[in-house]
Amino acid sequence: KLREGVLAALEEGEKAGLHEHLAMGIEDAYSDDLAPHYAALYHHYAAAGNDEKERYYAKRAGVQAAERYTNAEAIRLLNRALALTPPDDHAERFEILSQREGVLGRIGELDAQRNDLEMMTTLAEIIGDARHDASMHVGWANYYEMIGNFALSLHHANQVFQLGSGGNIPDLVAQGRYHGGRILRRGG
Repeated sequence: KLREGVLAALEEGEKAGLHEHLAMGIEDAYSDDLAPHYAALYHHYAAAGNDEKERYYAKRAGVQAAERYTNAEAIRLLNRALALTPPDDHAERFEILSQREGVLGRIGELDAQRNDLEMMTTLAEIIGDARHDASMHVGWANYYEMIGNFALSLHHANQVFQLGSGGNIPDLVAQGRYHGGRILRRGG
């Protein structure tokens, strides 16, 4: 109650400044390992009106929420990060969409997942590198497997193999092989 009373007595600008100082204090105190504090940093920078830092920590807290399977929280945070990301920051938008697409697929929001994959496809074309193309194809392979279109799932998994022939994206090639193998085991 004391905290609420003190906060109620502050002007909005003073509250924003207090939140900014609290966030900076957390960053200083825990600079060796900020990960456990991403959600708090997001909260304080949002309250401070620092859009750049809010976006940075919203994305990281969203990824953490996805890893903990707190899906609604992950989507909320990733939505906020995406809303704060400039339209011309194609690579960052792609990464946020990729994280959100995975969560949407996990909870069966297939229409929303497909929309994210379509946006990722457009961004991958703009960015024009093998890593983003392969990541997009892994997403499509997952999506098509989930809806039972094994031929298209296998097609996208094979696209990952082709993109990875240069050896510079082994993590994504492994994902492509995993999905391709799963589809072949199912008789696709």
